[in-house]
Amino acid sequence: MGIVSYGGFYPLDIGGTSVFMYYLVKELEKLGNDIFLFLRLRSEKEKKQLESLIQPHLTRTTVIPIYAKYDLQFFLNFPNLLLKFRESLNQFRHVLKDLDVVFYNNPPIDLAFPCTVFTKFADIPQLYFLHHGIFVEMGDIVSRYGLPSASQFFFQSCFKSMLKSSIFTRILVPNNYARELALLAGVPEKKIQIIPVGVDIEKFHRAQPLQLEGKPKILYVGRLDKIKRVSLLIRAFSLISEWFPDAHLYIVGSGSEMKRLESLVRQYILQLKVTFTGKVPDKDLPRYHKSCDIFVCPSIIENHPITLLEAMAAKMPIVATNAGGIKTIIKNDYNGLLVSNGWKSFAKSVKILVEDRLLAERISKNAFEDIKTKYTYPTIATKFHSLCRSLLS
Repeated sequence: MGIVSYGGFYPLDIGGTSVFMYYLVKELEKLGNDIFLFLRLRSEKEKKQLESLIQPHLTRTTVIPIYAKYDLQFFLNFPNLLLKFRESLNQFRHVLKDLDVVFYNNPPIDLAFPCTVFTKFADIPQLYFLHHGIFVEMGDIVSRYGLPSASQFFFQSCFKSMLKSSIFTRILVPNNYARELALLAGVPEKKIQIIPVGVDIEKFHRAQPLQLEGKPKILYVGRLDKIKRVSLLIRAFSLISEWFPDAHLYIVGSGSEMKRLESLVRQYILQLKVTFTGKVPDKDLPRYHKSCDIFVCPSIIENHPITLLEAMAAKMPIVATNAGGIKTIIKNDYNGLLVSNGWKSFAKSVKILVEDRLLAERISKNAFEDIKTKYTYPTIATKFHSLCRSLLS
């Protein structure tokens, strides 16, 4: 298998798609696959660092670096840009003759685009995983490369045309919500395959709890952006803290909204009851799950939030908004509580879980059973492996 993962690879990168790629590759190796992993790296030093991190765990994976540091200096040095472009294509073409299938974990619209053309001419099946939904992914690309927001429409149009074309044999999506987005964008129904993103259960089992203050302890994990609506959570917590004076809210993550949210905490005089941890090392994150009582997800929109899966794996009761792909994971009153309205309803749902421990235990148990049956990486890799074999046959 050739895998193009220009968005990074765990544990060097800890983003959702990077973590997904690491665990998928790990399980695909166990199923007898040899992996050629094309990664965008910044230097030879970074390549050696990554190889030292993954060598004990991945023995059938060959890392093929594409050295490209996407900054203004890189783009201004046009001869060097062309050289890197040529090098990356030569490396890909050299390996292509040995591949049975090529999988793209990130939108192939930059140095990876010609790879799709060469693979198409070689008549090799190509798969692409639409992780975040078409429009969100284009927004990520625009912001990551510092491009003007007006260019987002151009990239969306190009990417939608690519998805509808015959380039990709299959478009993978994590749930029915993402499937509907793909259909609305014009992707042929027969090309769409649902394969969810998973979670590593063991790291939550091994985690040791921290000594955290509060009763109950409420946990949020994620980016601090407007779309995550942490401001609603803080407003809801101002009411929760009236009902439960010892309650404490832990906000794990960073982002553009940090200063505004800190100001909101001061406005509600919650400084002693709300802790902003900033970014937490990946190895320490499960310790917060093990230490807190309730997990909350107040987002306006989500596709397939891994943070919810992690909370389920940690056997935490969950309160989440009934938005986007969240409702494909959480079923109200079964493995979590879903909230459709505003901050008061959110606060009342948290109150219900605090006061009704039997309900909290029941939905936590159901959530963990869902993780074991649907969202483990051995299960996901088996589906992916079976799909590839069916395309080859």
